[in-house]
Amino acid sequence: MIVDSGTDCHRPQNSSRRGAQQLEAGVVAESLAGHRQIGAESVVPQMPVRPVAEIVGVPTEGGAMALAAGSHVTTADRVRELIADHKYLALGTADADGTPWVSPIFFSHQDCREFFWVSGPDTRHSRNIALRPQVSMAIYDSRVPIGQAEAVYLSARATKVPDDEIEEAAAIYHRRLPREKHFTLAELRDSGLYRLYRATALEHSVLVRGGATGADSRVTVDLG
Repeated sequence: MIVDSGTDCHRPQNSSRRGAQQLEAGVVAESLAGHRQIGAESVVPQMPVRPVAEIVGVPTEGGAMALAAGSHVTTADRVRELIADHKYLALGTADADGTPWVSPIFFSHQDCREFFWVSGPDTRHSRNIALRPQVSMAIYDSRVPIGQAEAVYLSARATKVPDDEIEEAAAIYHRRLPREKHFTLAELRDSGLYRLYRATALEHSVLVRGGATGADSRVTVDLG
């Protein structure tokens, strides 16, 4: 996997201090398209850190899911990996009447907690954010075989980045873009064609495959 070295969010940090932890996961996700305009279920408490004998999509002789040899990660580590390894997210917004809308967004992030993207202020999701800053996001790889999907779910609060914070925020956003695709600061200010947006994550969660009951559950993850 490739990690975006320009971000402050890195793959597994100190997983040995928690021991060999393995993530029960498996998430059904939807497909995303590119974006250069560039513009959920019941929650159970924080999942305890404990060894698990399952991983997505690899059946064993007993019909259970088997963890690939040498894979020892914590749920927090895997959330960091998924965010670092993917560059598109599904952004869920709603209008004044509560009508939902989902948009594919190219994003950059800071420490896996702040997410940045550029969009036109008149796009549907931008207009929705102006009315309702509460948003939901999902980050996942739609190309994996069926049964091997993983995703990070986020509840967040989104807003347009104020003009006096654009320079710093744009530097974070541009980390994942080749230089020829960078925006000028003038383009991102109120007088320009685009706006820079920031969503601050309020909760990270993952979906865990059902155990004895057969029911899947969404569990919150504390990144520490």
